[in-house]
Amino acid sequence: MPKIAKTLTDLQVKKLTTDGYYAVGGVAGLYLRVVTPNKYWVFRYKLNGKRRDLQFDKYPNVSLKIARERAEDFKKLQKQGIDPIEWRKNKALEAKAQENKAQIASMTFRMMAEAYCKYQIEHERYEEESKDLGLFKGHLKNYIYPIIGDILFQDISYDHIAKILSPIWCEHPALVRKIRSDINGIYAWARALKLTDKESPTTPSVLKNLLPKRPPAAQKNHPMLPVDEIPEFFADLHARLSISARCLEFAILTATRSGNAREAKWVEINFNTKQWIIPAKKMKVSSNGDLIIPLSTEAMAILKELKENSLGYSDYIFPSPIGGGFLSDASLKAVIKTMHFEKIQATGKGYVDPNELDKNGNPRMITAHGTARASFRTWAQDDKLGNNKRFDERIAELCLHHKITDAYNGAYERNEAIKSRTEMMQAWADYCYSGIMRND
Repeated sequence: MPKIAKTLTDLQVKKLTTDGYYAVGGVAGLYLRVVTPNKYWVFRYKLNGKRRDLQFDKYPNVSLKIARERAEDFKKLQKQGIDPIEWRKNKALEAKAQENKAQIASMTFRMMAEAYCKYQIEHERYEEESKDLGLFKGHLKNYIYPIIGDILFQDISYDHIAKILSPIWCEHPALVRKIRSDINGIYAWARALKLTDKESPTTPSVLKNLLPKRPPAAQKNHPMLPVDEIPEFFADLHARLSISARCLEFAILTATRSGNAREAKWVEINFNTKQWIIPAKKMKVSSNGDLIIPLSTEAMAILKELKENSLGYSDYIFPSPIGGGFLSDASLKAVIKTMHFEKIQATGKGYVDPNELDKNGNPRMITAHGTARASFRTWAQDDKLGNNKRFDERIAELCLHHKITDAYNGAYERNEAIKSRTEMMQAWADYCYSGIMRND
């Protein structure tokens, strides 16, 4: 045990100015440490035969009298087999935990959501300008914050979530799922970081009891252009010079989803074999493998023209005019919308699918997806054109990257299928361009 030193007075302690350790007496192990210009109280003790120093307060913020009282408390802990240093650390952690708990308890949903966004960006789960983060923030601003933004995070209930979802519950089930997932993600993150122990109030089996019963969902397809109107539409489209128009044209010629066309990169094009190879990871059904698309003469002409005029600032074939990223889905929709309304003004009838009606019973405007894929598939088996006898429907399914599961599957996925698909894609391009006057 440390020896009990001579008991110093306040005045004597005050006069200690040379750097070093000074036993101040009154309690064995209590020292004043001088590190000019500062002075610190230190409790020196032994634990398992090893000396330990606990620097616990600053002088004169803590007086000699209080320092002795605290040193006595440390000695009592030591006698109970408790390490004073570890005890003090735990006390500090407890105090910090209580402070954090109080701070978290005062956080609104908006504050927690903003902390969540910041964390995701810092840990590179979201890119700051990414589309996904933009959509997430849009859901927060337009649907979530108006209802629960200023309510304490800990107080959010199922009733609050039901109030958010109620206006969109029946007509927008996909949006409902996304918003519920957004809120659930914030709660999952907060629980993982121990910011809350509250369960997410988003369990579907609970929410459905607080929301109206949904009417049976009507089956909706992507509106497609009737096959006999394709040549006229293509003549109209081909005359437009925007990058969005070329992208839409390319998507239809290749019978691909607009997302694949918009995100197509030059590295995916093999100019020697005249093929576009879309990696499996970019396909809707990645398990079907890479999609090899034979490129028609017309599709190759689009690529060659764009390549010649490319400034090399983007990896994308159809770059956005702003930033060089890929085109947005809205850009292709805008092309169709413009063409549709211009045709209405000229002829009284736009580009519509007569078999797909809106809630008012009117034919719906065509979509890029429907025209590129459904129109192609219908054309491939159109009996008026004789294509039902000319083309094998399995080849059409392979062109669309649909999995063929019958006994012919293996044969059609070998090189013979590429040849047949090449012939089909060229025939489709010829039909699309049949309304265009060309000098070949």
